[in-house]
Amino acid sequence: MTKGREQIKLRKVVEADADFLWHLANDPVVRAASFSTAPIPWDDHLKWLRMRLDDPSCIFFIALNEDNAPIGQVRFDITNKEAVISVSIKKEYRGKSYGTNLIQVSSKKVLDNTDIVKIHAYVKNNNQSSISAFLKANFKLIGQANIENQEAMHLVKERSK
Repeated sequence: MTKGREQIKLRKVVEADADFLWHLANDPVVRAASFSTAPIPWDDHLKWLRMRLDDPSCIFFIALNEDNAPIGQVRFDITNKEAVISVSIKKEYRGKSYGTNLIQVSSKKVLDNTDIVKIHAYVKNNNQSSISAFLKANFKLIGQANIENQEAMHLVKERSK
């Protein structure tokens, strides 16, 4: 079993998570892996977060470790019965299988508890650690996509039939 799997817990994002999410989003490694690499101003982040929290087509979790410390975030943006996943992990938890575990735990929760049948992940071609995390989490590489004029790997996980 992958290290850390049992310890990851999910809780819904609340507005009080704004500071944690803003610092995470502006981490240089997270910005570099994002399709939009510019730093995010605080006021823009707050406006964006309030919109996400009010959006019924957004499922948004904070990932907690065994000590209930926040280690990252995962978001699912839903269109019809499909979702696009977005994941980021705090610097000190990277490279320790938490990303793979967060993808596995959150994807299972969403596929088991909603009417979503397919989850899409789009990862920049040069982001080998994220591609590896999705593959280890049983996502299937189905091809390339162009996201905001950048080449990306397109990975998918479908609900078990």
